[in-house]
Amino acid sequence: MVRFWEQLSDRLIDRLVQTLRQHAYATDLRWLRRQFRARGREGAPPGPDELRCAERMRALRASILGAIGLVEACRGCAAGHPLPNGRYAGGFCCGGATDALFTSLEIAALAAGGTRTWHLHAPRRARAGCVFRGPGGCSLPPDHRPTRCVTYLCTELSRDLAARGRLERVETLCSALERELRRFEALHAAREAATPLDC
Repeated sequence: MVRFWEQLSDRLIDRLVQTLRQHAYATDLRWLRRQFRARGREGAPPGPDELRCAERMRALRASILGAIGLVEACRGCAAGHPLPNGRYAGGFCCGGATDALFTSLEIAALAAGGTRTWHLHAPRRARAGCVFRGPGGCSLPPDHRPTRCVTYLCTELSRDLAARGRLERVETLCSALERELRRFEALHAAREAATPLDC
């Protein structure tokens, strides 16, 4: 009888933990989608220079992931690490918080580049850091990912790219994307400073 109650207790605890994880997952996703919707409703729309900059950033994101290609370094880097990073074998660096990656600047740049709420699909799996991290990697296409997710090159990935003769090209593209983000930031800040507040 004691064994029965222990098993029941374990099942209830497991169910509670799963429910809490799903709630955290849904909360993060709702928060992010609200941020993108608010971007479209508040303030003046992006100017032509911001839009061109955001479009270049979008193209660079895809170019970077294309230049990186298929890598082995990221497939097992999280194995044996504590949660949330260690939930899946690969993608250790994707175990961070969603709101730390999707800053207000990143959301503004992504929205100006065409990212909408319907692009934000997350895997229905146990949380492993960012809501878009799943067992097969990131569920977002490259052109809808924040800059840091595309430009971060850990030591193992840098070694992998160097061995395949791709590191210099990837670093050049990453630097170009980071410069475009700084340019977008300056344009965005200037426009917001010039936009009168509603009273």
